[in-house]
Amino acid sequence: MIHPALLSLPLLFASLPLPAKGTQDQTPPTPPPFEAPPDVAPDVEGGVFTRFYHESGALAREGFLLDGARSGVWKAWDEGGARQYHGAFRGYRRVGPWIIYGKGARSTTKGNYDDDGLRDGVWAIYGNRGDLRMRAVYRHGLLDGQLERFTRGGKVVERTGYKAGQKDGPSVRRSSGAKVVLEEGTWASGKRVGPWRFYHPEGALQRAGEYAAGLEQGEWIRYFDNGKRESVGRFEAGRAVGEWVGYYKQGERRFVGQFVDGALEGPYTEWWPSGQPKAEGSYERGLNEGIWKFWSREGQLDDTKSGRYLKGELVR
Repeated sequence: MIHPALLSLPLLFASLPLPAKGTQDQTPPTPPPFEAPPDVAPDVEGGVFTRFYHESGALAREGFLLDGARSGVWKAWDEGGARQYHGAFRGYRRVGPWIIYGKGARSTTKGNYDDDGLRDGVWAIYGNRGDLRMRAVYRHGLLDGQLERFTRGGKVVERTGYKAGQKDGPSVRRSSGAKVVLEEGTWASGKRVGPWRFYHPEGALQRAGEYAAGLEQGEWIRYFDNGKRESVGRFEAGRAVGEWVGYYKQGERRFVGQFVDGALEGPYTEWWPSGQPKAEGSYERGLNEGIWKFWSREGQLDDTKSGRYLKGELVR
């Protein structure tokens, strides 16, 4: 179990210029950023060594109190005797190097607090085998630098740049085993910018295009997992505009329609995979409007659907 203080950590990705798809960063994980505090808490001048216990009588935590506040190194255990944390206090603030243990000491978090009790410098999470699983850089309580996650074998799963607490810089995210890239691009002040690519779970390209201030902009192409195009069209400020063309998985044309401000508007035509017409009519603000015709796969007019539509409802 990861300490609650880490639950708010955002996760994310790696590098631009965009790396060749599937490229692995083989940089070996760094060792812990500092040595563990000594097992025996050093004396605090004027402090009173104090122990607290669970209701069961098991030792809960121990350290020095100075004028009623925790001071110096403190250690804590759960009722079963497993370690919970080991670090120093000054008044009511955590300061200096800290170790926070997960349940049963399976996941260990290590890092440093500044004089204001805020995370500062490298923070890392280690697995039960001592392998580095996540590493992030903080500056006075805010993520500032790269946040990285690793597989048990040390391969990069995610890497994302941060600046003053916001995603900023190159980013990449891979599958849990780091075998394939899932998405890659760049962040600026917490928003996606420039070219981005997204991939199917098995690694084939799923969609690609550009962002401007976090919104899709320009031409975007979506692909099936067999590599063939699924749809092609344009965005303006995150909304579909102009002509969009859709395809079936084997490459046959599926539909042609017009978009205005993200909604279908104007003439629309759709075909069956055989090339036979499937639907023909017009949209108004995303709803069927006017005369529509629908055909079966065999080319027969479908009287149950065909007719005059008003605001998306068939009125005959």
